[in-house]
Amino acid sequence: MKKKITILGCEVIIVFNMAVQITFEEISGKPFAEIDNNSSKDNLALAYSAILANNPDTSITIDKLMHEASGKDMAELLNAVTESFIQWNKMPSTLADEDDNTSSPDTSAPELEASASSDSSSDEKNS
Repeated sequence: MKKKITILGCEVIIVFNMAVQITFEEISGKPFAEIDNNSSKDNLALAYSAILANNPDTSITIDKLMHEASGKDMAELLNAVTESFIQWNKMPSTLADEDDNTSSPDTSAPELEASASSDSSSDEKNS
């Protein structure tokens, strides 16, 4: 889900993708899995990662974002990133349906055939 927002006078595209994750890891110096949503530093790194990864020619710097963006602007930006992240992580319903209908293979049939074969072998020996 791509969303265009205006922040610090610049229109930017916000969409969550692998580039955002990698950019976050480069900026923060830690794995994306360790993001702390209660950390202002991590929220700033994530917001800037979403801008930079999808708008490489932007004039917005992390310093400008940190010092000049309003709380309202940051909330809009982080909400857009969060919504996109949720969409990015959703499995298409057709795949989910296929997974639910997949049954494990029946392993008992080969064993029955094997025991039937050995029974007939025994019968041949007894004749």
